Amino acid sequence: MFRFISQLPYTLTLKSSTLNIFFTLFLGLIAAYFIDTATQNLQFYSYTL
Repeated sequence: MFRFISQLPYTLTLKSSTLNIFFTLFLGLIAAYFIDTATQNLQFYSYTL
């Protein structure tokens, strides 16, 4: 029981670090999607002009 309590903060930090990694990847995917659509829109506008 004591060992579990002593390991608890380590597991919590491990979980939070993995969550941070997933969150950063998710934000990166959203940013890449927005940049991709923006460049496509710019190309479309340049073609229409």
